Amino acid sequence: MLASSHVFFHCCAVESKDVHHADEVKCARFCADRTDDITTETAVANMKRDIDELQAKLSESLDNIQKASKVHLYQNTHHGRYSEKNSIDYNPSGLEDIEECSEFLCDEQES
Repeated sequence: MLASSHVFFHCCAVESKDVHHADEVKCARFCADRTDDITTETAVANMKRDIDELQAKLSESLDNIQKASKVHLYQNTHHGRYSEKNSIDYNPSGLEDIEECSEFLCDEQES
């Protein structure tokens, strides 16, 4: 194995740009002794299924949080992104605003 800054896995000569392709020859240090081939079509399909399931759960959790939260994430074009007190990007203008914002966020965290 040649030492290179492009080597993805320290035991194999797989380069990071080719990590999604199986090595034609397994390395003698690690891969040759392994019987579980994570690069088979079945293994890759199972990993994709697992990723899809995790993404669905994450999306559902984020939707639930967004529905329950008083804090909003406004798009860049929203006129009140920095001025509305319930915006995640709210920019308090003074000490009183900072205190109100702090109380609002503490209340949000507790609920």
